[in-house]
Amino acid sequence: LSELKAAGRTVDGSVNDAYVAALLGGLRRYHGALDIELGSIPTAISVSIRRPSDPPGGNRFAGAFLPGPAGVVDPKERMALIRDTVSAARGEPALDVLGPVASVLSRIPSPLLGVVASAATPRVDLGATNVSGMTAEVFAAGARVDGMYILGPLPRASMFASLCSYVGTCCI
Repeated sequence: LSELKAAGRTVDGSVNDAYVAALLGGLRRYHGALDIELGSIPTAISVSIRRPSDPPGGNRFAGAFLPGPAGVVDPKERMALIRDTVSAARGEPALDVLGPVASVLSRIPSPLLGVVASAATPRVDLGATNVSGMTAEVFAAGARVDGMYILGPLPRASMFASLCSYVGTCCI
């Protein structure tokens, strides 16, 4: 985790900027080995929309769609592009469009909500999320927990990667 934070800081970015840049770089290298050149690929990420005035606890995030710069070879340039794109997305007034209607959406039957969500969201090649995990060791039934792994959904994504930090280690 400290190395990922340090990588993000090289472009005044975040852990998430470095993480998404690494995923996109991995996809570029994989496709390069198959002689397939990538440009930008449709990418969906979770973006924190917490404000300093929000009450403590809980989580506020929204999904953002961006052209993932998978074809950019230089990792710093790729991270900077992601940082700039995410910064612009955070300023988008429509980013939290689902927040105000969440209570209404929770009353819609799941099968119908799935149809509506599929029609309203674009298909992406990469989905990624980053969740802060425990900073101190925990135990379950007396056994020390060695890592925390999150199984992410495939919400119209060809690939979905989830990162959860656990006591300074990134579990992907």
